[in-house]
Amino acid sequence: MSLDPVRVQTDHPSHRFSGLRDRFGRCITYLRVSLTTACNLRCIYCGPRRAGRGSAHCDALSDDAVVDIVRAAASLGVKAIRLTGGEPLLRPRVWELVERIVSIREIEEVTLTTNGVLLTDQADTLAAAGLRRVNISLDSTDPVEYSRVTGRDAVSSVLQAIDVAVSAGLQPVKLNTVIGLTSDWKQQVLQVARMAIDRQVCVRFIERMPFGHEGRFPAPTLADVMQCLEGAFDVTPAQGPRGSGPARYYTVNGGVGTVGAIYPLSAPFCATCNRLRVTAQGQLRACLLSDASVDLREALCRPALERHALLCRAFKLAAFAKPRSHGSIAEARIRDMADIGG
Repeated sequence: MSLDPVRVQTDHPSHRFSGLRDRFGRCITYLRVSLTTACNLRCIYCGPRRAGRGSAHCDALSDDAVVDIVRAAASLGVKAIRLTGGEPLLRPRVWELVERIVSIREIEEVTLTTNGVLLTDQADTLAAAGLRRVNISLDSTDPVEYSRVTGRDAVSSVLQAIDVAVSAGLQPVKLNTVIGLTSDWKQQVLQVARMAIDRQVCVRFIERMPFGHEGRFPAPTLADVMQCLEGAFDVTPAQGPRGSGPARYYTVNGGVGTVGAIYPLSAPFCATCNRLRVTAQGQLRACLLSDASVDLREALCRPALERHALLCRAFKLAAFAKPRSHGSIAEARIRDMADIGG
């Protein structure tokens, strides 16, 4: 479903909200912005392993467009921006875009999600530009399994990047691990969880979701993951790190880091969802599991004052279209993550 901010009437119910608030009283304060659909990995859950995803796409939003979009969102109460992809570090001089977003007065935090392959060489520059923290995808620490899942032998680069990110102050460094991708998910959980014993990282085990190119599959439950952890470690409830979001956190064997689990389908957190998403092609999405979206591209072509007004209107319309929840697991179905943004 596509919603048109240019043609929506000013008496639309969404315009009666104070700030950016949806129909169910949730305040929208968090915006995820995809900078590209290109990626240097071919992860099996993100999109089909097709050619053409290794280079930047020419139809991605320009830096100016991203800044205009963020400025409009900030004027309505958005405080936190997460830059995603694809792989956002493939975007040329991404730290300059970070600097521009950080300079927007209302924005309190800019973060980034990356696969980590290119992070070692950019971590210090990104931190100097004002980036606060990073989420790094790490689905296995085993080189063979990592290569099978991602299509590239790069786990050593990612492990190095994790340590570099910690040293650069991009903390808390969060490690996102999608469960059920390897041949033995229990071994996967234990391997990655050990990272939190001697590193200041936050490991987050994430439920695998039904992307567009995939069929249904059996997956371990949240209870299964916790049982696995408790069978191998001394697991103690812990306070979540800054920006902890919907996960529940624990320490393992008294480690310096934490582990947590996020189950957006079987243990949804829709009631507290505070986010919208912008795709690399300028679609403002109300919910990851909903087709409701607002096309921002026409608004971005208008003169400055009109552009800002139309972008603000688009955000209010997207907030109005945000569903109460994503519905049942049986009905949940989303396009390839590569096309939406992580």
